[in-house]
Amino acid sequence: MSSNSAVRLSSAPNSLQRKLGKLCADNTAAVARAQAAVNDLSGNFSAWLEEAVEKLEAAAKDVTQENLGDKPGEMLYRRAHDVKGVGASCKSQTTHRIASSLCRLLQQADIRAAAPLALVGAHINALRAVMRGQDDQDNAALADALAHELEAQVAKIESRLV
Repeated sequence: MSSNSAVRLSSAPNSLQRKLGKLCADNTAAVARAQAAVNDLSGNFSAWLEEAVEKLEAAAKDVTQENLGDKPGEMLYRRAHDVKGVGASCKSQTTHRIASSLCRLLQQADIRAAAPLALVGAHINALRAVMRGQDDQDNAALADALAHELEAQVAKIESRLV
């Protein structure tokens, strides 16, 4: 193309937006139905969280300091990730924070292998404690401080290895 040639741009008509606009024009009813479905499911959230933590505890029983960087540690990470997801679904912010911290500790094999098993156990115990006291507003500040300390301990380990 020579330097004297003018560049000409053209835009294609956006027919997709026109077509979708007809489908999504009034989504208020769809949003209301979706919210109602979530509200119907919310009664199951605590049972789902209990089940996810039980699976996390079972996976933790198979882990030793020596195999934390291997397959048992990977399974523990997967179970922690499940708890994290259920905690987010349940809108349990502290549960989600603690499980997220545990996931950070277990996600990478090198960090996982260097992680103290006691810190893994502290996360699991914290999850149980938060679940027991989640309806008690007096425990909210304590649970927040506990989550903050666990996050700080994980950050220390990460900073040593990076």
